[in-house]
Parts: sequence; C-alpha cells; structure tokens
Amino acid sequence: MKKIIFILVLLIFFLGSLIRGYKLGEAPAGLYIDEAGQGYSAYSILKTGKDEFGKSFPFVFRSFTDFKTPVYIYLIVPLIPFFDLTPLTVRLPSFVFSILTFPLIFLLLSLLTSKKYNLRLSLLTSFLLGISPWHTLFGRTNFECNVTLFIYLLAIYFFYLGLKKKIFLIFSAITFAIAFPAYHSERFLVPVTVLALMIRFKGILSRREIRKTFITAFLVGIILALPTLSVFATPGFLVRATGLNIFTHQTHLPSGYLENYTGPISFLINSPYFLSTHEFLSLYFSYFSPRYMFNLGDSGGRSSYPDLATFYVWQLPFYLLGLYLLFKKKDLGEIKFLSKVNGSGNSFSEAVQIKDNSVSVKMGQNPGFNRPAQITLYNIGNRSFVNPAIKRNLANCPANVCTALTPLNAQNVVFNVTGFANSVTTYRVGDRSRAFD
Repeated sequence: MKKIIFILVLLIFFLGSLIRGYKLGEAPAGLYIDEAGQGYSAYSILKTGKDEFGKSFPFVFRSFTDFKTPVYIYLIVPLIPFFDLTPLTVRLPSFVFSILTFPLIFLLLSLLTSKKYNLRLSLLTSFLLGISPWHTLFGRTNFECNVTLFIYLLAIYFFYLGLKKKIFLIFSAITFAIAFPAYHSERFLVPVTVLALMIRFKGILSRREIRKTFITAFLVGIILALPTLSVFATPGFLVRATGLNIFTHQTHLPSGYLENYTGPISFLINSPYFLSTHEFLSLYFSYFSPRYMFNLGDSGGRSSYPDLATFYVWQLPFYLLGLYLLFKKKDLGEIKFLSKVNGSGNSFSEAVQIKDNSVSVKMGQNPGFNRPAQITLYNIGNRSFVNPAIKRNLANCPANVCTALTPLNAQNVVFNVTGFANSVTTYRVGDRSRAFD
C-alpha cells in the first residue's frame, strides 16, 4: 500500500512539474516589470552586496514604483552564477517551491485528518493543487506568494510535528520567521496563525516536558524576526498596505461618493467610513462568489489564463457541498443508556448535555439517569493528544468505570461507563498526564 501511495504522489509531482516547467523561461514571453525589478535587485546584491539604490542587504527592496519583499530576491541571488540573469532564473524559485508544495500538502493533511480519510483526502488535494489554474499560473512566473505558501505550510507542518517531537517546534519558529517577511499578507497572517496555534494547543505547550523547548522556539522566532520588525513602521515597509487600503481617503474618494449631494443625511450617505466599509464588503464577497471563482476569474492578464477562472467549473458542486458542510449543524456526540432509565424529573435537555468532547449528566435533576451507558464523542482524532485517556470530571477515569471500545485517538471515540454517580458527572477525552486540557 505504501508503494502505491508513493507512486501516486510521485505521479502528481511529475504532472504538476510538467505543467509548470514546460518552456518556463519562454512563456509568458519577456518579463513583467516586477520580474525585471526583482531580477536586477538580485543581480546587484550578487555583484555589490547592495541594491540598485545603494542599500546594503536590505530587508525591504525599493523597486520601480513600490517596495518588494526580500525573501524571493535573495533566493534568486545564488542562481545567477549558474543560470545567468535570464527569465528562467527569475522564475525558477517560484517553480521549485510550487512543485514542492504538492508533497507538503499531502504530508500536512495526512497529519491533520482522520486516518479513515487522510490518504484519499491528501492525494485528492495534492492532485487538485497540481492541476489548479491559479497555482499553475503563479508557478510559471515570478510570484512571491507561491514561495510564501510553501514556507507558511511548512511552518504549520513543523508545528504539528513539534507537538509529538518537541525539537520540531524550533524548526517551526525558524520557518515562521522566514515566512513573516516573505510576502505582504504574511505580515498579518503569520502572527495571527502563531497566536491561534498557541491558544488552540496551550494545554500541550504548557506541559513541563515541552514548555522549555516551546519558550526557546518562541524566542528564536522573535530574534529572527527582529530585522523585519526593525523596519516595520518605515514608509517602505508600509507602502503596500497604504496603497491598497481603501480606507485611505487622502488620495481618492471612496466608491459611491456623491459630490453634488448636500441633503440632510449627506453625513451618512457620503460618510467615507460607511462607503469604504460597503466597498470592502462588496469586493470581499464578490471575490468569493461562485461567479468570480468558477466563471470570470481575474481581469488582469498576469493573474489568469484566457477563458479560465480561479477554479474549474466542474469543481463548483464540491464548493457548494463544502459550504453546506461548513455551516450545517454538527453532531457532537451521543449517549445510549444500556439499561432502563427513570426519566421522571426536570427537563431532559438540562439533565443531559452533549458538547464538543464532553457528555455531562446532572443527577440532581434526574436521579434515574445513574445507569450504565455507551458514550460516543465525534471528531476527536485530530486533537493531537499525546497520551489520550478517558476523563471523569477532572481525573483519569478508573478502568473499572470506563471501558474504551475504540482507540482513543480515533476520529469518533466510543466507550462504556458504569454510571453517573456524582451530582454532575462529565466524561471526556484528554491527556492522561494532565487533569484538564
């Protein structure tokens, strides 16, 4: 089975490489202005150690009309002595990192998804990325976002590995620090992602055996990010955000502004913040609309292929299915009593509560519920418990009370309990080494 999986991943890799690598330096013909600017900046660094404006090894590169992020430019520098300063050289980092994303996304999803579906889901995702119009286009030209996507996903992959083998937390911090200045959006996305991961896994990261490595990794990441943070407030660093910010009203009036209207509610109708918020929401939701993603595509010639949108039309049903699954009410678990219960008393919905990774029974409201039961908790398998155990309230449940019927790292965990003896009894899955996770 492993050989078949390896062969399939290899086939996806070669297919994606062929689509992106065919005549890489010839099509598109010539260089876009950004490609030419980054190529020359890399050439100048190689020859003089300075950019074309005389700055030594800068973290923000001044270009023709704006400022560029540094990671892609520094990736071009060592390639010039081997391939000369050509369109192929300038596009090579984007090509290489785009095809390396196929096996990376496979590994990441194999790690995060349930064992029941992970191989099929990982292979399907890698294949769809391999033939994706937007990813193919970005892999054939000089786009920092392709390189950044790989680095960002690699940092997340290392983080999840680090929850089981702590040394990978150091690698994750280093990779996040590289992703941070690699593209404009990462300046926001990386800190938010790191914060979200820290909150999500605070129980694991605060354990004695992993806490020291986590703190070290965090400090390493901060130190490596210091050169970028040192130019954080400079005009060159902020020029991209300022230029694209629709809330910047000094340079243009917001869309929908009525210059000749002076009525009594003009303060509302022509409010810059109201109009800018309306414009932002309109653009945001139109971008994620099926019409844009599966029919129109990007209007810019550099950002789309003729007659191709961001995704293929045949992917639309899967898009709609995903939206349905995202917003539909999710089942959290179930409880099945194994002997007859006396249901007299207060409200059943108050006495028995099923939440995310927990089932609680309040005996004070329904004493007749103290009966053996089978409990099923859904979507437990991807929570990265190191040594999972069944918990009764805050303690590990005794073996003579709780009996596991499935592995405790399964997607849906099933176990039997002998009853609910306390005034409030809660059963859940957590790490054996901790009272509460």
